[in-house]
Amino acid sequence: MDLFFAGHGPWLFWLIGLCAIWSFVPPIEAFACTKVWLYGAGAIVIVWSAFIDFRFFRFAMERSPARAARDLLLQRLISWTIIIAIFGGPAIPPEIAARLVGFGL
Repeated sequence: MDLFFAGHGPWLFWLIGLCAIWSFVPPIEAFACTKVWLYGAGAIVIVWSAFIDFRFFRFAMERSPARAARDLLLQRLISWTIIIAIFGGPAIPPEIAARLVGFGL
């Protein structure tokens, strides 16, 4: 379990950086820093975390490279879908939500 959760390290570092920006930088500059941190560092963290998780599936779970990649994609698909639904769901405008739920009815 510890090896699997090592993949969360980059995300925790990214969140600490985001919190530090908003704690120590004045709000006007924080908006500019946040955009760079969200997109620039976020892309690095996605790749870094995926690499750690791939290595976990490859060596700790003893999967072939193809199966490790498949397991990584499946794990990301399931977990990120749930995370986006929970945290992004309330931000969806009501018109779009009605179309998604009611299929345009």
